[in-house]
Amino acid sequence: MYNGKWEQFWKFGFHSATAIDSALEKEGLTMLDLFEEDELLQECKSHNTKLIEFIIRPENLLEILNCLTLKKSITDNQSSDQKESAHDRNRRYKYAYYACEVLCCEVFAICDAFVQNTKLLDTFWQILDDDSLDLVQVLYFSKANITFLEKKPVEMIAYIKTQPNIISKLLKHISNSPITDLILKLIALEESPQAAGVIDWLCKQDLIKLLVERLSAEHDSEMHNIAAQAILDVIAISYQNAVQLEMLQPGMDLQSAENDGNALIDQLKSEAIMNQLVDYMLDKGCESTSILTNGINIIIELIRRYCSEIEQAEYSQHHYQNQTHKQGPIQPSQEKLDSLATDLNELLRVLGKRLGAFAELLANPRITVPVETTIGNQIPLGAERLKTCELFAEILHLQYLYTSSPLFERLVNTDKKKTTAEQYLFPAQFNSDSKTTTTEEGGLDDDVTDKMGDLTTEEVKNTEEDLVVIQKGGVPSPLRSSESSERRNDVADELVYVTGCFVENQVLPLCLELFFKFPWNNFLHSVVYDMIAKVFNTYSFTLTFNASLSNTSIEKNSASTLVEEKMERIKKTVRLLVISIYKDGELMKKIIDAQIENDAQVNLPKGVRLGYMGHLTYISDEVCKLIEKCSTDLESELYEYFSDERWENYKNKSLNETKERDCQPLGGQRPNQSGGGMMSIGGAGSMMGGSIHSIPLLTGGNQLDGDLDASNVQGHGGRFLNEGDFDDDDISGELGGNMNESGISYETDDWSNRYSE
Repeated sequence: MYNGKWEQFWKFGFHSATAIDSALEKEGLTMLDLFEEDELLQECKSHNTKLIEFIIRPENLLEILNCLTLKKSITDNQSSDQKESAHDRNRRYKYAYYACEVLCCEVFAICDAFVQNTKLLDTFWQILDDDSLDLVQVLYFSKANITFLEKKPVEMIAYIKTQPNIISKLLKHISNSPITDLILKLIALEESPQAAGVIDWLCKQDLIKLLVERLSAEHDSEMHNIAAQAILDVIAISYQNAVQLEMLQPGMDLQSAENDGNALIDQLKSEAIMNQLVDYMLDKGCESTSILTNGINIIIELIRRYCSEIEQAEYSQHHYQNQTHKQGPIQPSQEKLDSLATDLNELLRVLGKRLGAFAELLANPRITVPVETTIGNQIPLGAERLKTCELFAEILHLQYLYTSSPLFERLVNTDKKKTTAEQYLFPAQFNSDSKTTTTEEGGLDDDVTDKMGDLTTEEVKNTEEDLVVIQKGGVPSPLRSSESSERRNDVADELVYVTGCFVENQVLPLCLELFFKFPWNNFLHSVVYDMIAKVFNTYSFTLTFNASLSNTSIEKNSASTLVEEKMERIKKTVRLLVISIYKDGELMKKIIDAQIENDAQVNLPKGVRLGYMGHLTYISDEVCKLIEKCSTDLESELYEYFSDERWENYKNKSLNETKERDCQPLGGQRPNQSGGGMMSIGGAGSMMGGSIHSIPLLTGGNQLDGDLDASNVQGHGGRFLNEGDFDDDDISGELGGNMNESGISYETDDWSNRYSE
């Protein structure tokens, strides 16, 4: 229990005096003298009143600042032209450390005295004018200012805003990571009510644009990596701010909160910044791959954050629907859905326009120098092409997530105002039951022309062109939004456009070609498999979605009609993508040829399975599932592929054998219980040369009584054999594996591939 008498005890000085107290009694005491005292920091944190009063004197704060900025003149009496000794240099860095710790010891009086002294702040921030800074200088500068921002956010932000070109000065030293920490601290302050508006100020200072400019060919790869990491950190902390604002202030205007919290991200996703970034990435005059790989990392991170928001919104809706007594507004809010419906429009539009250039990199990489590998000189796949494939896979993943989302209907119905030209005529474009919209001469029907009476001349022309293209089975151009239109395109519209660009530039056939060209690059195999699976699953879902709508007996209103039209448009473009995979990519033919080549390789002396065979089995499974679910819808286009006799033979023989083998325990049958976990060679208890030969199996644990599945033996690369003579045929027959001439079984290669994925 607290007793006031102890306070009186210390108050009247009934305690031992410290060295700091003794030093403070001396005349002519300076901060340099205190820096020599070991108890200085402890006394500061203990809020020694006399010490704090001494520190906050203006002349002492100036001396602290001089130490903090590592000025040589304050640590020795030598002239400026004399070389600094090692002892003086060490002492200078020691004083800098103590100066920084004194300012950062979270004593409010010290922070307040420093921040209120504008001249001190001016001197402190002037170190950014130097062309190069010592890492220690930058570290202490950032650490002290972060402390000031935490203790005095309003005053510090007001001061920083008054400094001209302050963001440019900070970014000049961004190669030092503490500067990035200081910028991120400024962004994180947005969650504090006292620092509201700092995000808008950073946007006006072109923080994002200046960071993106450091990804140009004028800078080296190290700067590209630093700038890209800074942008990724900005993305992470901006989304974190938005989530915290929504959690801490549930009653506030969510739309304004989300817009403010993600203003920097909105600027990054804008068409102007995305065009600038993609221009740098596709610059043919730059031989460095760091621009492309870092740029793709940024775009992928933006897409993944968007997907995460979709999933979080789905969870909110699910949680709200499962409430017994629903309280509060419907979740997610309509403002949130309005934001999600158009959040990636400009990014997807830019990618769609430049998709051909990205596809060109797959066919003609900028680096074609062969390198020596274990299988001879080979032109490597390279990070450039691998990252490009990852970008394509992320777009297709977004398409599947968005299309199959339970929020799809709410997302496409966020705005029921006047639509754009193409959307205005959706029924004419996509409703197969409606009458034709084109005449025999290739023009538009009179009824359709009458509907376009309210549209502008340019919109009418664009709509006529696209309707004729769609009627002929082609891919429509991207949706066009005129300035006079009140409705913006949503993410579904932009995904349709990007999917059409995938078909036009034969992106997936190019990816499949790389898949088989590099049989040992499992990173590439995983990415290509993911692309194929997402396309097939998206198309299967669109067919199911349409079937569920057609079976409803509820009268369709305009909202449900819009949902159907959007889904029908997605289905048509994804269908073209599926057909492109089969026809242009020759998927089934390449699978069969790869199986034949693999069988030939395995039959060679010391032959091994090709590296892509595990993923090829996965892709074959996806092909079989698509045929099972969608053969009726695709029969008119792909009948010759579905009925191919070679494919039937492969499916019924090689594929089934592979799947059956993969389902078998890696070690064969369960060991004989009576044999103490030993499996006999040549039959249980058989005698060869008067001795019993057995193989104890490693199970990854003491689980000899359980089933011997893949998990029991994962990670164990061999079996221990007893001494004695035996035949290879006996081992092969007992273990159920195929042995080559060296006696090593390669039947488990596919399993190891799968578990390594």
